[in-house]
Amino acid sequence: MSRNKLIWGLLLWIPFMGVSGQNVTYRNFDSFEKETLRTLKESGATSTFNSMHNLKRQTLQTKANSIVPVTLKAANKKTISGEKLVAERSEGVFVVSRYAPKMVRDEQVVAGASAVVLSEDGICVSNYHVFEPVIDTTRVLTPLDSIFFVAAKSGKIYPITEVLSYNATSDLAIFKIDPKGDKLTVTPVGQDLPAGANIHALTHVYGHLFYYSKGVVARNLCTSELNADTNRSDITADYCKGSSGGPLFDDCGNLVGIVSTTQSIYYNEQSQTDLQMVVKTIIPISSVLRLLKQQ
Repeated sequence: MSRNKLIWGLLLWIPFMGVSGQNVTYRNFDSFEKETLRTLKESGATSTFNSMHNLKRQTLQTKANSIVPVTLKAANKKTISGEKLVAERSEGVFVVSRYAPKMVRDEQVVAGASAVVLSEDGICVSNYHVFEPVIDTTRVLTPLDSIFFVAAKSGKIYPITEVLSYNATSDLAIFKIDPKGDKLTVTPVGQDLPAGANIHALTHVYGHLFYYSKGVVARNLCTSELNADTNRSDITADYCKGSSGGPLFDDCGNLVGIVSTTQSIYYNEQSQTDLQMVVKTIIPISSVLRLLKQQ
């Protein structure tokens, strides 16, 4: 065989081996809410899970900036691939969901936000604005505000038992779930990242659950140098509504931030036409740690 023919043969063979070696699972995430509703009904959770009204009454006793004792998982020191990060962290990224009973519409489960597991006993973190309906005393709940709970990628569901702490300025809420005896997938905790560092998002983009995106820290900023609760980081990893409360990871798969907001930038701001860019802003992990005390 000539040299040219040998090279051509290798070029044909190499990609074939790459494709055949993949182990890819495809899932219909569009049915996640219906599957969760079925689990909710079959388990009797609609009558046993903590209601939003009861959770709101309990939260009246919770003080802002309360320090929560917690046993955190130590940071991972070894760089992991994006594939491994998604595989190992997904089960610890909850879908914050609400059950709406049958009234004007048929009963349904609405997947509205994200949260991440911090400890084996069920301490989790999300955004203040996700939990604002049960924290803000001026917000009035309706009969449609029935049950607030979380769902895991595996399909398991857990009740939210109480809000432990919150900070409106840092846009954070620490809450507790009942693990029901399950061994939860706990996320290791890292440190704030400098501008230019890689960052990974694994959130519940609206209509697209468990969405992975990778980017970098674009800049670190604050609105008050005297108040660390205003610290934020702009990143280039992608997300949108539904991602609120979702985790950001470093290259080792450690939790380094929580999704907060987006800002759309238009060429013509007055008419909001010619969208040019969407800036994603997150809360650094240092803000989360100020609400926690390592046991």
